Amino acid sequence: MLALASMTFIACSNDDDDNGNKDGERNTLVGTWRIDNEASEGGTNGTWFIFNSNGKGFEEDRYPGETDRWPITWSYNASKKTLTIVDVEDPSDTETDVYTVVSLSDKKMVLRIDDEDYPFVKVEDIR
Repeated sequence: MLALASMTFIACSNDDDDNGNKDGERNTLVGTWRIDNEASEGGTNGTWFIFNSNGKGFEEDRYPGETDRWPITWSYNASKKTLTIVDVEDPSDTETDVYTVVSLSDKKMVLRIDDEDYPFVKVEDIR
């Protein structure tokens, strides 16, 4: 009977871990990410995302001598593996992008939109 009680406790513990993992995936997104491809020229050019823990942040397009930056809101759906980013710079003209999160770790993620994959690396953890 003690073995059954231990197994039941372990099963409950695993359920808690699954819920925590969903929160963990969202928390993993918090930070500064830069696109990691040939066009980024070593990380100085291209798209950057800054995801704050409050669901707000910024998207940046960086090019030599110029950076365009605008505010965003973001949300992550762990069960669907989707990241929704809303450009909120002009409230009368918002733009929403829904990415599939192909992979996500503490240092790397791959986002997919319109059948194209975009690799990103985390450059700053702001949790």
